Formats: sequence, structure tokens, C-alpha cells
Amino acid sequence: MYSVGELVLARHGLLMIYDAKILKIDMGNGVLVDSRDGTKELMEQRKKQSGKSKHRNIKLEEAMSLWSYFIHYQKWHKKWDEWVTHDRLLKDTGENRALQKKASLEYENAKKAKKLHSNKRIKPTGVVNSRENEAKRKKSPFDRRNVQVDVSRETEYCGEDTTEGESGPHQTSILQQLGCDHPVPITIPFTLKKQLVEDWKQLTHDPYKLVPLPRKPNVQQIIDRFLYHTKSKSIDDTELRNVNEIMSGLCSYFDRCVGSILLYRMERSQYQTLKEAHPEVRLSELYGAEHLLRLFVRLPVLFGSATMTTQTTLTIQSLLADFLRYMQKNASSWFVAEYKKADEAYIATALASEPLRSGNKDA
Repeated sequence: MYSVGELVLARHGLLMIYDAKILKIDMGNGVLVDSRDGTKELMEQRKKQSGKSKHRNIKLEEAMSLWSYFIHYQKWHKKWDEWVTHDRLLKDTGENRALQKKASLEYENAKKAKKLHSNKRIKPTGVVNSRENEAKRKKSPFDRRNVQVDVSRETEYCGEDTTEGESGPHQTSILQQLGCDHPVPITIPFTLKKQLVEDWKQLTHDPYKLVPLPRKPNVQQIIDRFLYHTKSKSIDDTELRNVNEIMSGLCSYFDRCVGSILLYRMERSQYQTLKEAHPEVRLSELYGAEHLLRLFVRLPVLFGSATMTTQTTLTIQSLLADFLRYMQKNASSWFVAEYKKADEAYIATALASEPLRSGNKDA
């Protein structure tokens, strides 16, 4: 168990393990703890609620696996503070310190190997210029040209056949489809995870329902509001340009990904009808918070398939964490209150369609 104020070790990215301090704990169901005494008090309450002693530990462990922790990385600016899940944290022990040292050494070796490779890589015409290589590495993964999504085919958002029951939005079978072994972690707040599960239930369980479209506010409007919110803070011009670039790229990602990896089977006919009715309108101006949140389930894999420097990764992770907190704050007004029930003819057509898998072409 971790408590507020505890010094821990936190995994970040693919290799690094940093010293960190727990500032807050989100225990779910709207319970937020920001003091050590509050942690102890709530833990005692949970123990009393968890039933008989022989089942107590199991129930507590199940509950704690869903907690989120807001941490500060020691000796780093507070702008890198973020919410993480329990599996990103390690106790401050001698064994874990050795693991941290090993991870740091592997990271340094990886950097040296990458630098050596970039300086010595040979083309038929000679040695590649190292500045040219550096420029390539520093391209934002949000660059429209870097978004490799095959829009000629659609895949089930969950990536599985839904005849017997669809996988939840937390599934990662898309890893194999995109050839990514090392996703870049993005922590989704617990309340938004619950929204994802509710969204999944509405679209995959009888009576089948749909998100009413077009949505207001739409994805573009949500991003514009976040940009306005960010501009109201005292940030310099360089940081503001970075924020604009990243959020513009996020919107571009959304437009490219909707039809290929963000839809459940029940939504495909709705998607086609919407495109036919609004052929000149971008999808980010038709869909809303529900589908935008689904994109954040896919982003770790998309980032893992992109070429990014460590600094770029940290910058994007921090900004997207801010954006998710902003979504969480406005969830009551941004997410649809009532899904629209699909009629029987629509449901029959949708269920009769073949689930599309990676490698299958659209019929």
C-alpha cells in the first residue's frame, strides 16, 4: 500500500525509473485523498467494509489496483507532475534501487548506441548527415505526414469478434496490429475509465444504443476550449506554440483514426451515413468527447510506433495529462447524458456485418 507523502520510485517511459513523491490518491467513486492521515482513515473504513477477515485482503487488493496516484518527480519541475496507476510505482527498497540503477545504465547505453547509429549510418551515396538525422528524430509524432492509419479498412474498436461478447475498451490487441512492442504510457483518470466502460456497455449490450451525432461540443470545440484555458495561464510564447502544435496534431490524429480504430461494430453504419450527409465536414466537427476519449486508449500504441526523443515524449505526456484532467473536470457537460436507442432494422444490419480484423479488406 502507498500513502500520501510517501517517497517512492516511479517508472516513466520505456526505461527510466525516477524518485518521486505521492501528493494525492484517487481511490475512485469521487474519493480523493491529499493527506497521510486521510489515507489511513479511509483505509480503515475500507477494511471495515471489505467483509470477513479471510476475504479482506483480496478485496482490498482488487480495490487498490484501480487507484490512481498523483506524483511529483523529485528534482523536476512541477509541470511534470502526473497521475499514474499503481503498476508504475515501486517501494523505495534496496532491491528496487538496484533496478533503478540498472535501468539508468541501460538508458545511457541505448542513447550512445542510437547516437553512434545516427552518425555512422550509410547510404549508397555516402554517410548520412547527422543534422539531417537529428531533424528526422525531432519531428513531432503529431505531424500529419507521420500518421500511418489505413483508412481503406475499418477494424472493430475492440479488435475482437463481438458475437459472444466484445472486449472492453482497455484491451490492447491493437499492439500486434500496429507492430508496437513498447507503448508510451498515458494515464487515464479513474472517472474517465468508468466513462469508457459505460460507453462500451451502451454500444455492445442489448438494448443496443448509439452516441447521438453530430455532437456538441464536438472534438474541435473541446480542443479550442482547452487551448483558451491554457492561454489564460502565464506561459511563454515557445511553450504556447508547442501546445498549439500538439493539440492541432491530436485533432489530426482523431480525423484519421475514427473510421479505422475508434468504432464499435454497431457504429459503422452510423459512420457511413454521417459521412454521406456531411461530405465536406471534418470528423472532429461531428464527433464529441466519447470518441475522443477512446483515442487516448490507442495513443500509447501510436506513440510507441513513432520516432520521438525522450524530451518530446515527456512534453506530450505532460500536456495530454493536463488535457485529460480538463476533460474530467468538464465531463458532466461534455459526455452525452443519454444514448440513443438503435431501431431493430439498424441493429439487424449491424450485427449481420462481418467483424473486420487486421489484414481483412473492407467489403
